[in-house]
Amino acid sequence: GDDVSIWPLAVVRGDVNTIRIGARTNVQDNSVLHVTHDGRYTPGGSPLVIGADVTVGHGVILHACTIEDA
Repeated sequence: GDDVSIWPLAVVRGDVNTIRIGARTNVQDNSVLHVTHDGRYTPGGSPLVIGADVTVGHGVILHACTIEDA
């Protein structure tokens, strides 16, 4: 989204599924955002979706989830 900020040492890993980050959201230092791949126990995998105006605090780990708009 527009005006998104990703802070130092944050990891945004969307190599096996999609990550969508809404407008004006910030992902702070040392956070990890990742997804789930398509597999036997995860058919189709799972993306990561973060809504608009969200703050993902320092050191947060988000794994294949949805956070709605703030």
